[in-house]
Amino acid sequence: LRIARRICEGYDGGGANVLRPFESTRVEVFSMSKSIPFGARATADKLLAGIDLSGKRFLVTGCNSGIGFETMSALTANGGQVLGLARLLADAQAACAKVSPGATPLACDLADLESVAAAAAAIRALNAPLDAIVANAGIGNLPTLQTRYGVEMQFLVNHIGHFALLNELSDLVRN
Repeated sequence: LRIARRICEGYDGGGANVLRPFESTRVEVFSMSKSIPFGARATADKLLAGIDLSGKRFLVTGCNSGIGFETMSALTANGGQVLGLARLLADAQAACAKVSPGATPLACDLADLESVAAAAAAIRALNAPLDAIVANAGIGNLPTLQTRYGVEMQFLVNHIGHFALLNELSDLVRN
């Protein structure tokens, strides 16, 4: 009974109702008098202003709209090479053409693990390291419950698809 009590309650022999004195009464006060340079309305261009990304290679999922498109745009504007992934190759091509001729479009449907594997193989075939992976793509607010592989679609795309992609490519990311 004693062993079970120690395991279940974290029993240390002092009893459950024993209060121990607080060892330090020193209080540290931190001031936030300096303003934070970037807030909720900061843009990717503002964050990267003055940073030279020449020679750096990035992978951005969901490059065809929203934050993914803006991220890809800012990275290429500062000299970075971007591999833009979208569900459909046509969408990736259109987005990459808008931002830079140096952006490389690739198809990767994160809801289809065969598509994820094919995209990873295509990226590996480039024989070039990556400096960062921006796992941005996602879906939400599906009107009905949809599943694939026995997994709810939103969880599959937003988490498992990215997990599979990153596991395939993690050794390509430079330290």
